[in-house]
Amino acid sequence: MKNSKYLIQENIQKNNGRYSVALENIYEIREIYIELSKIL
Repeated sequence: MKNSKYLIQENIQKNNGRYSVALENIYEIREIYIELSKIL
């Protein structure tokens, strides 16, 4: 029982990590888009 709980927790942490990386990428893309729109 303890094992499966630990595995679930580990999975949640991995998914949160991926999600935060995706968010960072979205913010970077938005910043680039804003910079480009200033130039154009």
